[in-house]
Amino acid sequence: MKTFRRFCFILLLLACGDSLTAQAQQWITWEGRELLYPHQTHYTGFAERQLSKNEDVNEVFGTLRNDALTLLTESIEVTVQSQTSQYAVESGNRVEEQFMVSSATSSDLTLSGVQYKTYHDKKADKAYVLAYVSKDDLTVYYSSQLRKYLEQLDNLVKTASGHANSKRREQALQAWYECMPVLKQAEEALALLIIFGGSNDSGKPLSELREEITKGFSDLKNASNLSMAEAATFLADGISRQISSATKPVLLSNFTYRDTRMASSFSRKFSQILEQKLTTKGFRVINEMQSSSASTDLLVMRGTYWDESEVLNVIVVLKDMKTSETVAGMDIPVDKQKLARENVNYLPQNFEQAMADQQVLMQDELVGGGLLLECWTDKGTDSPIYTSGEKMKVFVRVNQPAYLRFIYFLADGKKTLLYDDFYIDASKVNKAVEIPRQFTCTPPFGVETLQVLAQVETFPELKTEKVGGYLYILEDTRALLIKTRGMMQEMPTDLKAEKRIVITTMKD
Repeated sequence: MKTFRRFCFILLLLACGDSLTAQAQQWITWEGRELLYPHQTHYTGFAERQLSKNEDVNEVFGTLRNDALTLLTESIEVTVQSQTSQYAVESGNRVEEQFMVSSATSSDLTLSGVQYKTYHDKKADKAYVLAYVSKDDLTVYYSSQLRKYLEQLDNLVKTASGHANSKRREQALQAWYECMPVLKQAEEALALLIIFGGSNDSGKPLSELREEITKGFSDLKNASNLSMAEAATFLADGISRQISSATKPVLLSNFTYRDTRMASSFSRKFSQILEQKLTTKGFRVINEMQSSSASTDLLVMRGTYWDESEVLNVIVVLKDMKTSETVAGMDIPVDKQKLARENVNYLPQNFEQAMADQQVLMQDELVGGGLLLECWTDKGTDSPIYTSGEKMKVFVRVNQPAYLRFIYFLADGKKTLLYDDFYIDASKVNKAVEIPRQFTCTPPFGVETLQVLAQVETFPELKTEKVGGYLYILEDTRALLIKTRGMMQEMPTDLKAEKRIVITTMKD
């Protein structure tokens, strides 16, 4: 009898063990992740890897945690970008300030409440990591951040107003400058809060504080009817007043039109002037190639400009790359009539064609495919500009062996297949790989897009025609995307990834 009971107990333990193992493995499948952490309520990032002989599983878990977090962050960034664009469409092109800021800062998100699960399939010697965060937790976090920033702003506004009322002009001006980075942080927090489904329930509306800051500042320092040079001078002075010392180098990105990531003649010329003005203020401005040696110990300046009646509203945010903290920010109006007299176009070339391409590419964008892909040019990823005759280098990095497809959307609407089934083997995993071909900037000029796709299987064949050494894709964009992306959005069981870089080409 005792033997029988002991046998039953052992069977019960084995059954429980099988149940626990099955439960542990449930989230390693797409169906299991969708059941446990549905996309309606969670953001997830999933990474897996086959272990090599004698490899420490804990070290692999560490690498995969970083990969999973990156994939999770990318899925949120795509949501922020698409929601910001959608908000602009729904509001009839009138976009609230906080969404203007979020469009410039979506690549520098700060996350809280991310959790992880790990699993080692010893039989297959394979490691899995899942990073996940609930949208409710993100709402709570950004709501708390917004309350904190609003409280700081309220105190700073009172201090600045006190100085102004007492005729202490310099102290008041400095206090208004101190409001600006906090205002940008509050605007970003509010935009993200709304995107994640929350609202501002912290008392005083942000719009009221913004109006007080704008009025208080403009009473002391006139910033109207500015030319590009005047705006750049104004901006450089304001940034220097907000930062105690210019010890870290500044990576200056090309400013882009609205939330499109498209650059223009204005973008290029304003960046050139601003670089000079920042240098006179003691800042060391660096380019993308120099930033690699600076690692993360630098400041990144990004900006967008928005068409508002008689001016371009240029919104600038300066962030510490290591901490993702906003250290400075300003809004600068540039007079459009003065731009016209200088023969400077602020609308990107082929704007309508480029917008049509972008809208198609953004539909069912490939996100969360479990494969980590990075892609950049020798001028980075932030809306690089190339002029006639310049050569562009392209670099990629993947976290496991994969095939890559490179598609280039030209300014005239045509599509070329630059490379197909470019294979990165195990020896080059997690390493920067330069594509063994340089691309020369030639007409037609305008906004163009480099699309890079990666998967662990070879790609299906495309219909192409070779003309002048280039393979032109004959299929329309929608058909091309369906064939290339597959049914990824419905059930992403295969490892896939996608990246796009919006590139602007110019004659000179």
